[in-house]
Amino acid sequence: GGSPNYVGCFIDPIFRLSLKYPQWIRGLKAKGKKIILAIYRPEWWKGFNLLVVAVIYLWAIRKDIYVIIVGDNTRASYIFPHAKIRWLPRGELPKYYLAADVFVYTSICEGFGLPLLEAMACGTPVVLTDSPGSRDYAIFRKKPHLQKLKIITTNSCRP
Repeated sequence: GGSPNYVGCFIDPIFRLSLKYPQWIRGLKAKGKKIILAIYRPEWWKGFNLLVVAVIYLWAIRKDIYVIIVGDNTRASYIFPHAKIRWLPRGELPKYYLAADVFVYTSICEGFGLPLLEAMACGTPVVLTDSPGSRDYAIFRKKPHLQKLKIITTNSCRP
């Protein structure tokens, strides 16, 4: 027993709301584009394929989206408008969170999911899969138009 101890804020102070985002993104937004931000990792449990499938569905009905994929150094090409950014120096990622209209995190099995908290600290709305780690701090609400994604998602942490 005992009372819980305060650990402190573990989000880096660079994730603040006053940063300006890159000029090229301002140009996209001036043209009415909605920015979807995602972070790519090649591990299967990160569920990047879920993002691609979901964006393909979205692109079929909305042509005003633009996807920014951070960490993708593959040669893959996608049918929707996108930019792949291999790496961002410290202090740049918050600018991209701020520029995004939504941050999408498709991890199937996550220990904690710090990028979600970073995006939230920047005030960016997040869309995420229901994975064990994110249940510690995310509130899930199901909407009828998202039910199709249940077919392609899983809560399993096994391949």
